Amino acid sequence: MKKEVRAAEQARYLMQEEEDIEDTEMLRHSYGDEQALLSCVRTGDLSGALALSERMFQNSGRLSVRAENHLKYLAIVGIVLSSRAAIEGGLSPEKAYLISGYYIQKCDTIRNPDDYFQLHNEALSDLISNMTADSKRSRSSSYTESAKYYIGNHYREKIYLEDIASYLGISPSYLSRKFKADTGKRLQDYIVEVRVQRAANMLRYSELSLSAIAEYVHFPSQSYFGKVFKQAMNMTPREYRDRFQTAEWRESSPHLS
Repeated sequence: MKKEVRAAEQARYLMQEEEDIEDTEMLRHSYGDEQALLSCVRTGDLSGALALSERMFQNSGRLSVRAENHLKYLAIVGIVLSSRAAIEGGLSPEKAYLISGYYIQKCDTIRNPDDYFQLHNEALSDLISNMTADSKRSRSSSYTESAKYYIGNHYREKIYLEDIASYLGISPSYLSRKFKADTGKRLQDYIVEVRVQRAANMLRYSELSLSAIAEYVHFPSQSYFGKVFKQAMNMTPREYRDRFQTAEWRESSPHLS
């Protein structure tokens, strides 16, 4: 029943759109124009992207009965699609999401509806300029940065080389070689390094026991945690806590184990 109601509502919507807009060729900016815009982003053609952006804002069908909301939604959709195109063009996913998220949130601060077009173009320029700068680095560096991003979000779990490679869409052997070439470190050593740094922060700013911290950052045992921590920091976790824990934590938790 819900499906039938939805179909009827969609049919009424299309009929109303055709009645409201005399030139039905302008009902939607064409799929070809949209793909051309995204192609300009992927290839770093800013002037082409800006020209197509203007056409999109002039020719797009309504996304809302309120003109202000229509322009806002149009800007948001354009920013999201362009960020995906920039990733395909070589921009790191984390940077693309950061840029797109920034401009999407700025849409909430717009007071003059005409400013949505300008904001959309600023986002295009930012995405393309960052993508161009990133492309000057080697492709392997982009993979390395994305691998670091993955590790930063999954260090509390068992991380397999194959999982990261699958996430990046490359072979495990290629990732292993390129990560070592870019950083001078084995990927597994970098994972341990991230876990040690996270553990160090917890030793300084929490009252969790050493065993709880070892478990949190996914070391198999407290003894192994102590071994690798000492290798990295030249002191045991307990010695590190005694030396660097803030006075505030010491006063509130004097009997940390």
